[in-house]
Amino acid sequence: MNINKHSKPGVFNPCSNAVIVLGKLYYLCTSGTFHSKVSQKNILQKHKALIALASGYNLFGFSSFNRNTLLIMRNLMKSTMVLVITLFSVVFAIAQNGTAKTQTEIIHEFVEGKFNHLKAQYGNIEVIFRNDRLEIFESTPSGSEEKQSFLLFDNANIVEPKPIGLIEHKILPIENEGMATVLGVKEMNVDAYEKVVYKDLYKGADLVITVSEKQISFVLDNKTNQSSIPFGLSTWGNGEMTLLNDIISLVNHNNVEISSADKQLKVEGRALNFNSNKSKSTDISFTLNFLN
Repeated sequence: MNINKHSKPGVFNPCSNAVIVLGKLYYLCTSGTFHSKVSQKNILQKHKALIALASGYNLFGFSSFNRNTLLIMRNLMKSTMVLVITLFSVVFAIAQNGTAKTQTEIIHEFVEGKFNHLKAQYGNIEVIFRNDRLEIFESTPSGSEEKQSFLLFDNANIVEPKPIGLIEHKILPIENEGMATVLGVKEMNVDAYEKVVYKDLYKGADLVITVSEKQISFVLDNKTNQSSIPFGLSTWGNGEMTLLNDIISLVNHNNVEISSADKQLKVEGRALNFNSNKSKSTDISFTLNFLN
């Protein structure tokens, strides 16, 4: 059957609805089989009105609706659908990956009685929470180099940091074979939390740590309205700090800086001193900001 006999050659019929045509033709191509001329004839007769509608313009460049035409269209439809689904999956995976890289998370890795590792992680930067300090590790994208800085809590009690507010619990395999051998296990708990608390890091004051997209926030919660808390941070090893426009830069890192609302910050060599005359209404606070 020649579709062009229903209209003038090369003339587009504006009444033809391409969307309906595509949908109906896809149904025609994917329903039933074409094993006999009889079944083919019946199907073509059943959709005679559709063929007349499509005949207003040779949409697919075929001169007739024969068996080969329908099979070609059917395969074309299938290939197009597979391509669209594949592209959607790739875009979705990239979007998920991009989101993960721009979100700071508090992670607790542990094996009961054998391993306990509490940290905040953002991209290639890790901040590990120890009993008396913060350890900052920053690796290059290639992983060939790693920079590190230790920030010690000055004049503080030795306190074990505790994760608070479980968000997600996972049990994951230990990828490092040497570590798995030493621990004698193949899996470990990997939990995500809302915050970390150093309870009574100073007498009557807790250090509360939370995270946001590219930032770790620290607040020294003064619970007893003390007028003076001897809080300070100092670097250890080859790390140094510089103060410029209320921003503290860690000399050993390109993508980490410290900021605070305290306008009386003082940097003396390797020590960062906060204003000691703090009241309950102005708790000591500062943030670690990630710049990459």
